[in-house]
Amino acid sequence: MNKTRFYQLLATILLLCNIGLMVFLWVNKPPHPPMQPKQFVIDKLDLNASQIIQYEQLIISHQQAIKAKINSLKTTKKAYYQTLVDTAVSAQKGQRLNDLMTIHRSIEQTNFEHFDSIKAICMPEQLAAYKVLLTELPNLFIQSQRPRPPFRK
Repeated sequence: MNKTRFYQLLATILLLCNIGLMVFLWVNKPPHPPMQPKQFVIDKLDLNASQIIQYEQLIISHQQAIKAKINSLKTTKKAYYQTLVDTAVSAQKGQRLNDLMTIHRSIEQTNFEHFDSIKAICMPEQLAAYKVLLTELPNLFIQSQRPRPPFRK
């Protein structure tokens, strides 16, 4: 095989590899990032400027309440799993589990009240869009959660 034939073959292989890579990237391209929940709600309900200000205040108070509950959840979860290690507190396992369920319930109740407060700032003509929004909420929050990296040892 002479040099010219070798370089032609090498160029052809590299071209095919590039085309294959481009096709692979095009087929496996990641989806567009989902819209943030805040902007999604604003767009879906077509909130006016004063409603947006009220909505932003609702978001701030909701985030503060949820943050406190999440911190409590973390502390309680640590105590619950400590019952696996410490035999002295293993009798408290049931109570720790009840505490975890109470906190989860409280978080869901806070979320429910948040969306009830959003309903309160809607005008009558926005209530139909609000009902549609409620049907789309579960998908919105499932999509907005970042994927976790795989567990490594």
